[in-house]
Amino acid sequence: MGLALGVTLALYWALPALAIPAAPASAAPMQCGATLLSGSDWLGGLGVDVESNYPNQGSGTSCGDSTLNYVGNIPTGYEWQCVELIDRLYLTRGWISSYWSGYGGDEVPGANNSMYDEAPSSLSKQPNGSVSYLGPGDVISVNEFIGGVQQDDGHVFIVNSAAPATSGKVSLVSQNFGTNTNQVYLSTGKLSGGTVTVTSQLGVTFQVIGVVHAPGGTAAQAPLPADAGSNPAAELSATACPPTSNCVAAGTYTDVNGDEQAFLETGQWNSWTTGEAVLPANTYAGFSAMACPAKTSCTAVGYYQDPAGNDQGLLVTGSGTSWTAIKAPLPANAAASPEARIEAIACPSKSSCFAVGEYTDTSDDTRGLLLTGSGTSWTPAQMPLPANAGSPDGVAELFSLSCPSKSSCVAVGTYTDSSSDTQGLLVSLSGKKWTPTEANVPVNGFGPQLTAVTCPSVTSCVAVGEYNTPYNYAEPLILTGSGTSWTATEAPVPSDFVGIWGAGLSGVTCPSASSCTAVGMYPTGSTSSAGLLETGSGTSWTDTEAPLPAGPAINYYAYLRSVACTSGSVCAATGTYTCNSGCLGDPMLVTGTGTTWTATEVPLPANAYGELAGVTAVACSTTTCLTVGTYQEQDGTHQGLLVTGAP
Repeated sequence: MGLALGVTLALYWALPALAIPAAPASAAPMQCGATLLSGSDWLGGLGVDVESNYPNQGSGTSCGDSTLNYVGNIPTGYEWQCVELIDRLYLTRGWISSYWSGYGGDEVPGANNSMYDEAPSSLSKQPNGSVSYLGPGDVISVNEFIGGVQQDDGHVFIVNSAAPATSGKVSLVSQNFGTNTNQVYLSTGKLSGGTVTVTSQLGVTFQVIGVVHAPGGTAAQAPLPADAGSNPAAELSATACPPTSNCVAAGTYTDVNGDEQAFLETGQWNSWTTGEAVLPANTYAGFSAMACPAKTSCTAVGYYQDPAGNDQGLLVTGSGTSWTAIKAPLPANAAASPEARIEAIACPSKSSCFAVGEYTDTSDDTRGLLLTGSGTSWTPAQMPLPANAGSPDGVAELFSLSCPSKSSCVAVGTYTDSSSDTQGLLVSLSGKKWTPTEANVPVNGFGPQLTAVTCPSVTSCVAVGEYNTPYNYAEPLILTGSGTSWTATEAPVPSDFVGIWGAGLSGVTCPSASSCTAVGMYPTGSTSSAGLLETGSGTSWTDTEAPLPAGPAINYYAYLRSVACTSGSVCAATGTYTCNSGCLGDPMLVTGTGTTWTATEVPLPANAYGELAGVTAVACSTTTCLTVGTYQEQDGTHQGLLVTGAP
């Protein structure tokens, strides 16, 4: 049972390995605030003390005479109610930054004011019957029944498992349950078929309302194929997550012969299956993007070097442990050394994919590349350009692509016009025809460059990048529209923006046409920058300076690279920052929604050496996100990094 207090929160990501405590004693100290379970004995030593509410154990009356407890200057609730434990844990761990209101269950039948109901939109939650997993630190709100009669206020439990579970039993911890002579702090829950049950105790039965997921992250070393070398130089650089199935990641490693090979990972949390794709040549390769229209159909794109040292486009298709790598076909005017790269891919269906990139033609000019197909069958085409494009010495590149349907796509990039000036490029597919459009810019702007695009619907797309101003620095740019009709918006920037060098946006995602998030960076001084978050739609956007993990350097360099969101519009962005000890490019995760965000260092496997790691991409399914990259062991060996979490 528990008394509620106020409102609101923010969120966090990382949670380390956990431990399950021993069974509780049947008797406990007869004193208000006595510790029943030490925080060092649960959540892998990162729990908080579970306190006694004697002489009011198990009731809605606080033994502390309605005294509020605090973490810093933020109230956690009345001493020592069940809801107080939730707030104290989440505030202590940095998972929230202000009080989270709500009762354990319903205050009275039908009130719908439990901690589950009151959970802020920035936390992922699932109603009972649709729970996909139970993770460490998750909160379970329940109604209590005695003799079939619902009791006031309900109760709330915290999941204390060693790792996320998709089925089976889990240990639960709670505060203020039982009686003065039998103070209970451990319980048992079970997840089966999306439904969570909590074992009855002391004549009380529980009706689970739902689960609020802790923003926990589980780091795993990517398993490698059997032919991996002793120092595999493994790195994962592209990932995709089908809505209701496992995530997939693509990367490269070095085999025992010193040749570079492609490997693919399928799974989540600590369970991964490895597949290998033999490259057309074994010199060097890299992945830039991935799409999975179904759990049995994925395509990763990038490049590899042929035996002559020329870059060729790379397409790897398959699923599970079965993958095929092929050289990307090129238009007839491609040079013998085409320096081709595939930068992005979108697959509106299993049989219909589109990919974009660039290649060098026989005149030694860089041209935009369009590929259409699936599996091992692809058709290339040279990207069309606006009428003012330079000829014959124009340069054109495509960096991002979004396809809301099989007959509708938008690709973005840059090209040089007839005056040799750089311009932003939008190329739209309608039916079977691609039409190029020069990107427009805000008043007095020039030289735009577009880096990312997303289309939540056929008639609604958002493209982002940067443009130059008359003051010799760049500002972030947002374009909204579709086809050949686009509106340019000067993205707002935080008040500490310093117009010394460039600001820009590098990633964007839109769970819906009315809810988009873009990420990037902006300068805060001559030697420092901050991550930038833009949320909104159309021409209405709100800027937020990305928070940093604890202890950043005074003159820090931070930026955000990519972003993805769950179906509940809770988002995760990846980037880097400079830590207080002087490390450069330390990987960080920023999670949240709207203007409420929290940052944390990326969790790493136990064998990681320090914080020598990097993250390159993030993707989200319906409820969880996967971040991929690389990390270093103490002996200098580089391993692939997989971090699964609920943002």
